[in-house]
Amino acid sequence: MFSAYLCLRSLIRGSRWLAAALAALFLGCPGTLGLAYNSDLYMSWMCMPLVPLVWFATIRSFEDRGKSGTLAILGAALGLCWWAHSPIALWSTLLAGIAQAARICLEFRDGLRWSGYIWAAVIFASIAAYPVGSVLFFPAGPGGHMSTFQQAYPDVIVRFVREVFPAAYLPVSANGRAVSDFQVGYSLWAVFAFLIWRQRRVFRASSVVPLALALFLALLVLPVPGVNRLLWAVVPGFVRDTTGNWAMSRLCMLLAAAIVFAAAAYWRRAEAATNRQRGTVALVMTVFCAWSFHEAGKFAVGSRQLARPGETAADMLRPEAIQITRYSYSMFSSYPGNF
Repeated sequence: MFSAYLCLRSLIRGSRWLAAALAALFLGCPGTLGLAYNSDLYMSWMCMPLVPLVWFATIRSFEDRGKSGTLAILGAALGLCWWAHSPIALWSTLLAGIAQAARICLEFRDGLRWSGYIWAAVIFASIAAYPVGSVLFFPAGPGGHMSTFQQAYPDVIVRFVREVFPAAYLPVSANGRAVSDFQVGYSLWAVFAFLIWRQRRVFRASSVVPLALALFLALLVLPVPGVNRLLWAVVPGFVRDTTGNWAMSRLCMLLAAAIVFAAAAYWRRAEAATNRQRGTVALVMTVFCAWSFHEAGKFAVGSRQLARPGETAADMLRPEAIQITRYSYSMFSSYPGNF
């Protein structure tokens, strides 16, 4: 929450209340908050405070033409993401790379500061060398390779996306533990629609680029016939395999971050708002946050329903329970030597 708020506040100075509201919508997004409650996606949850830094540095690079300090933050944040969860880190790296490629195309004629990219690459490589290298060059077993870990085909991913329709676009379930509860939520969808409508008037790269990336992510998780299948077919195989067949749990948090930071970039460059407009925005954001908090409360309800007595921990930690952890290695042909 603080990570998102501080990054957003730095982008939209003078509107701390709006930064707080956007940070609350990011954290309150069912696809974000559900990582800690729904299933056991703890590694994905570890990425959450780092993703705002990635988007903050991406948007700032459009504002300051890629200063070394800004790109150093980007490289460090992406590198740390790889220590947390490789699927989210891979998507974050790809999205940030596409944004920087777009910035290079827009600013190429005016000259670029290549020193910033060099610093970013060095910092990223120094931080991410172990988690990336350990997967690419040191397989878990003899004769193994990262490509044999899991295979995710476009048709299978699309089938999983369609199976949760329309539940993924309805309110969160009573206890927040349904597969369809990995969703964006009404509040952020409304902010997203508003941003697309407003961008028709003027082109601002700092807000259009994250908005375009958000649209791409949205089309990946929206069951639009034909479009959804086509886009997943375009996604490289190694990206699909790393993501897995259930993509919603990987992409919803990234989509939520893209939306709130696109909103921050738009507000940063928007024309001066009147007091009446500010009041309207404040009222709407209050309603959005109230709805998000109501939905988020269902996760807590589910936790109380599923709470176990403290004495059950003794049984769960018995030595024979180690056999349960074999599930973690069920995709490998044999146990690794350090099991």
